[in-house]
Amino acid sequence: MLDNNQKYVKRRHYIQRMKQNIVRNWGLFLVLFGILLLGSVWIFSITSNNDDNDEDINRLRRRGSSSSTGSTDLFHTTRHNQLHSIPMQHPPRVANNGGSQQQQQQFVTPTTIPSMNTIPNEEEKIPFLFVHINKTGGTSLIRMFEERCEEEYYGDTWYDENEDFHRSFHATAHAYIEYYGRETWNDAYTFAVVRHPLARQVSNFFFLAQKGCRGNADKCEERLIPTIDDLGSMTDQEKIDVFHEWILNIYHSFPPGSTEHYRFGAAGHGNEVYDTFSSTQTSWLVDPMDGVTIGVKDIFKLETLSNDMSRLAKNIPCLKNNNNGPASLEMDHSNKTPTYPDYMLFAKNKETRRIINEVFAAAV
Repeated sequence: MLDNNQKYVKRRHYIQRMKQNIVRNWGLFLVLFGILLLGSVWIFSITSNNDDNDEDINRLRRRGSSSSTGSTDLFHTTRHNQLHSIPMQHPPRVANNGGSQQQQQQFVTPTTIPSMNTIPNEEEKIPFLFVHINKTGGTSLIRMFEERCEEEYYGDTWYDENEDFHRSFHATAHAYIEYYGRETWNDAYTFAVVRHPLARQVSNFFFLAQKGCRGNADKCEERLIPTIDDLGSMTDQEKIDVFHEWILNIYHSFPPGSTEHYRFGAAGHGNEVYDTFSSTQTSWLVDPMDGVTIGVKDIFKLETLSNDMSRLAKNIPCLKNNNNGPASLEMDHSNKTPTYPDYMLFAKNKETRRIINEVFAAAV
């Protein structure tokens, strides 16, 4: 039998244990409550930031401000369908509208574009998409789009699912269709500008070499452009000779049929991941569905683009306006190449002429 004193001690110990358990459980409850509260605040913050980011992204897309500067928009990962395309063999032509037969060879647009049943990345209406082939006057056009078509021009940058970087500044039709989807591509007004293949090669060579490749080191390395420290002091014949040496070098380094043959005509610009891409201007324009059909709705010649600007403006009405009202459609050439001899003088070299005719047989 326990005396009263022992009962009192035992009851006191029991009460103390109960208090300790209550304090410990209450502390645990407060810790859990604090974690839940912090988690809720964190989730709300992420949701709010995402909403803000969506608004910023949409605004940046419409500005297209990154297209000519090369800066990267911090958004978009896209599908990368593995499309197995047939290499382009024979180019379509347009009807002769004056000039020699050789000058009038051109691409035509199919009346229909086959559906690939792809789903666009976003449900949005894009007014027009420009396939900007390098050294075809595209930088001047894009400058006009940025100044006059701020809401209509989409200058995107993106990464595909393989983390390959792309940008609309030099995206092919294949790249656009992969990114935006078939429906968006079909609904938009799509076009490109082309020029004589030899003129494009000459222009690209001297554009990259104009600063001794110091300002274009990566592109010079990719295209095997030699370092020329003082291009301005060279005579016309010296310029012609150094171009011929380069044509021979890049032709033998990346011959037709080789994996990197595209480097004969342009740097990759992210398009090298597509099996439709090669050295020709045609490869920028083909539909990935078959690798042969021209995918754009209109093709303009750089040589006559100034006269065709009114036709282009009918499909892109914003070109007619600027901040002060109606604007001239005269192009401001923004990406000028330094002085070099007329490109037809380069054609006098038999080996250069043979190589150009072989590589660009489908477009010359």
